[in-house]
Amino acid sequence: MASLTQMTGFFTKQRKKNKTFKISYFFVDSYGTMYYLSNLAQLNYYIKNSNSDIDVLNEFTQIISKLESSNAITKMSIQNCRISGIKTLQAYDNVPFYHRQHFELQISQKNVIKVLQVYSTIEDDIEILQEVIKQGSQKQRPNQQLQLNSDVEKKNAFIEEILQLLKKYEGEVINVNANEIQQDSKLYYTGQIVDGKPEGQGTLFYNLEGIHYKGSFQNGKKHGVGYIANSNLDQIDCEFEYDILTGI
Repeated sequence: MASLTQMTGFFTKQRKKNKTFKISYFFVDSYGTMYYLSNLAQLNYYIKNSNSDIDVLNEFTQIISKLESSNAITKMSIQNCRISGIKTLQAYDNVPFYHRQHFELQISQKNVIKVLQVYSTIEDDIEILQEVIKQGSQKQRPNQQLQLNSDVEKKNAFIEEILQLLKKYEGEVINVNANEIQQDSKLYYTGQIVDGKPEGQGTLFYNLEGIHYKGSFQNGKKHGVGYIANSNLDQIDCEFEYDILTGI
């Protein structure tokens, strides 16, 4: 019997033949199994025609079995997902950064789905799945759900702090010559330098903010993958394209 969570969302992938994009939907149970499908209408049909008096978790298991038997749904272990630096789709730029995840779903060695964008939050707007998952979470794991809510709120606050900091220091000159952090230096860098500019791997300190970025630089700008951390040792992976944040 599956114990459900509210980790639901959608992802897009590009078709090989005509290069168009296909939207698929996913949700994950607490055992780390990801279910994804391309037709929410079929799932909605099974839910609407189910017996509401039956235990919601048993009913959910029956729905999944019906979908699997008709090849309408696929499942895999979330542990097979691996991080990658995939650029976001402009079509979904209205989705906040902290509701985005970027990774590849590696189902087998020969079958890799490149996920261009995933929208994942415990307050998702996919109404078809929301009520079933909500009931399952509250019945099976109330304490875990409260902890999950707290962790998500903490992560969102940290990312919001990062976004404000990046905007605050946008366009500031990076000090690459000092041997120690100076009070008058807003940005202080240690690492590889070419022609007086950060190049390659290094660390950028946001002076007096207690926050630093460690990762790749190119021509004096943050470019590539790395992570941002604060004085509390909270950290988050991120990706930049010439100082423009493209993924968290």
